[in-house]
Amino acid sequence: MRRGTTPTVEITVHGCDLSEFGTIYVTFRQGTTTIDKTGEDLEVVGNKIAVFLTQEDTLSFDSSKRTVEVQIRAVNEGGVAVASNIRQIPVDAVLKEGVI
Repeated sequence: MRRGTTPTVEITVHGCDLSEFGTIYVTFRQGTTTIDKTGEDLEVVGNKIAVFLTQEDTLSFDSSKRTVEVQIRAVNEGGVAVASNIRQIPVDAVLKEGVI
């Protein structure tokens, strides 16, 4: 992802139908910066999830650290909770800082 943009991060979870889970969190973390996305920030179809990030979200990441961690956690109505592996997403710089 590039800082200052509004990317849609697409994630596929193997062996789990995310549409069966009522509560889903996608957490992005880099150092002390943590962004949780849930509800309307997500679009879930089967085992795929699209996460919508804002300019403010991506500007909060430091491109000199090169990556941000991402993980999905979810729970269904029966109380079954799952968590994905933690993955790394590259973070690229922009020349013009700030929201445009």
